[in-house]
Amino acid sequence: MKHLHLNNKLSTLIAFLLILLYSGVVLAVQPNDLRGIGITARDNVTGTNREVKLYRQMHAVIIGIDKYPNLSPDEQLSYAVKDAKGIENVLREQYSFDNIYTLYNEQATRSA
Repeated sequence: MKHLHLNNKLSTLIAFLLILLYSGVVLAVQPNDLRGIGITARDNVTGTNREVKLYRQMHAVIIGIDKYPNLSPDEQLSYAVKDAKGIENVLREQYSFDNIYTLYNEQATRSA
């Protein structure tokens, strides 16, 4: 049973870190009306620079799980949903995402 506890908490930690990593990449870009992230490419023949878009749409999947059915009350988390909702608020208020999908606690199932 302890092994399951570590796997669940490890899964939550990994999911949260991936969200932070993705958010960190997005947060490094100035919010504006343009979609996606671009890089500046220099044409060595003409000497001109032009922006190359890396993608056209931005989507976020935010998952926060505090309650695990297989864990005792003293092993439950108390911050994952709150942290995920904080990330959701920042993305909604400061960035132009095309879609933000959220799954909290019981909504965060394998099928969902």
